[in-house]
Amino acid sequence: MGLHERERQLSILYGAATCLSLITIICIAVPWTHWKQILDTCTNYSCGCILYGTNYFYVYNGGNTSMCQFTTFAPIPVLVIAIIMAGYHGYRVCMSGKKVKRKQKRNGDVAVIESRSGEPYDGPGLKWLIALIVIACCVSALLAVSTVTLIDGYYTTCREYRHHMTKWEVVNGQMASVINGRLQCGAIFDFMDYMEPIRRPFFRKDYINYNYPHEEKDYERGGFINTGLSLQIAISSACINCVTWGLIIINYAVLIYSSGECCSK
Repeated sequence: MGLHERERQLSILYGAATCLSLITIICIAVPWTHWKQILDTCTNYSCGCILYGTNYFYVYNGGNTSMCQFTTFAPIPVLVIAIIMAGYHGYRVCMSGKKVKRKQKRNGDVAVIESRSGEPYDGPGLKWLIALIVIACCVSALLAVSTVTLIDGYYTTCREYRHHMTKWEVVNGQMASVINGRLQCGAIFDFMDYMEPIRRPFFRKDYINYNYPHEEKDYERGGFINTGLSLQIAISSACINCVTWGLIIINYAVLIYSSGECCSK
């Protein structure tokens, strides 16, 4: 496979990484902002995250807000880098085999693009390729950590809400066995969507200074959303994105090996 084809693959992979990062950000941010006021029942710290929820007696608390902040904002630099590199490799692919020739006109110079298919296609230098593969490795590490955090937080919330459901007075016997042993996490989040209150009464928190009376109000989460589906899409897109960045690293490694400069004496 030639250099031109490798760079064409890289432009496609970076384009896919851009779309996947955007999907991950949206699908985490939507349930987080939807639930953050309802689940934030802690008085001494912010616990409005849909991930890492905890079952506390007859109250269900959200996880630490920093978890949702990390999993939502971590893909943003991934998105920015993917956009830049998709444009870079896309430009190189589109402009390969062409040259700019200037022709003298009466009103000034005019740039004319001519084909030069018979001439060689110059690849990036070795130092630039090494820099790109290092950036790709760092991005992959960040993305992998955020994906593992997202998956673990999803299943932690699912497990804790199972325990919370079995404490209801109407849930006992065979129904409790079904909830604990048969229902998938998607169904558990469906229960959460419809069984948790839409409105939470206002109560003061120790870490917030309330300067205006209008800040002391009840909170509502709005209409119903499919929390489980949104988080499942976020997990799927994040996992596929990790695979995509792995393929990007492999392509850069092949380009470095093919250049021959790294092995030359």
